[in-house]
Amino acid sequence: MKKYFILLILILSVNLFAQENSLFEFRNKSLYQNKLLNQFNINKTPELQFEEQQRETKSVGKAFFYSLLLPGLGEAYVGSKTYTKIFLSLEVIGWGFLLGNYQHVSWLEKDYKNFAYQHANINKDSKDGQYWIDIGKYDNIYDYNEQRRRDRDVNAIYDENAIFYWRWDSNTNRLDYDGKRIHAKVLENDDVYYIGAIVLNHIVSAINALRLAKAYNRNLKDSGWIMGVKFDKYKNSLSLSFNQSF
Repeated sequence: MKKYFILLILILSVNLFAQENSLFEFRNKSLYQNKLLNQFNINKTPELQFEEQQRETKSVGKAFFYSLLLPGLGEAYVGSKTYTKIFLSLEVIGWGFLLGNYQHVSWLEKDYKNFAYQHANINKDSKDGQYWIDIGKYDNIYDYNEQRRRDRDVNAIYDENAIFYWRWDSNTNRLDYDGKRIHAKVLENDDVYYIGAIVLNHIVSAINALRLAKAYNRNLKDSGWIMGVKFDKYKNSLSLSFNQSF
């Protein structure tokens, strides 16, 4: 499930980037294609349209939720390449640690279970998690059941049949098995730290993207300079113009 989740996030992020790129390319073509003018006020010249596009503000909500979905995506929307690389890199690293730890724990679980098959003569049918704990605490099923009877915990007694039977060939191997199982459990518990780091990265990136969007809009509002671009299709040339408002 974790693999499918990260794949879904990557697909969504690629789609969002593609939408932004397509919109940018579509707007640029307005300088060269009269067809696009039909979607705007027909009386506006291409250079005035471009000036207005340069003055558009960034949506604070979009910036926030983009980065909440995928760290760095909101920063990319605002136009900050540095923050995009930082938060996206942290996201990849976080998922790398989480998935790497998951694979490592899976390997350790298979290892200690195979060890029990070899040295405790247990049945390979599916067992619950408590069974794997119990066989590491007692040399055989009879010692375990006897202790449960003394504790009057009859609900925890195993049926003394081939399905639940175990008997360790040595006390040393039992202790070795229990150490392997505990080690795997400790590493499995580390997942909560990796997940917490990933969630924190999403939140911090979202807040940062919101901050950048606000700063972008504030600077845009305070700036009195407007850049215009005009394309002369007869001369096949571009001209730039700068105007300052007071």
